[in-house]
Amino acid sequence: MTFRAAHRDDLWLHARGRTGAHVVLHGEDPSSQVLAAAAALAAYHSEGRTDTAVDVDVAVIRDIRKISGGPPGRVTYRNHRTIRTAPGIGEWKRI
Repeated sequence: MTFRAAHRDDLWLHARGRTGAHVVLHGEDPSSQVLAAAAALAAYHSEGRTDTAVDVDVAVIRDIRKISGGPPGRVTYRNHRTIRTAPGIGEWKRI
């Protein structure tokens, strides 16, 4: 998903050091509310769902690399920032 659906300038979010979903935001400059909501969504869909706060790393897709020979979803990344957030679905609606 991360490498097939996303563009190089999109943002990638993932709960730091935990198994969980990769969240992709189209565009490199979302509003602070959208970024916060996406980080909460990434935290919610991780092993940290029941924690009060989870660290979520944010990087541009061009800085994400699949680990050669690694399991599906395993990546390495650079030039990231970290957002600490409470897990939640918030304003997102399930489809």
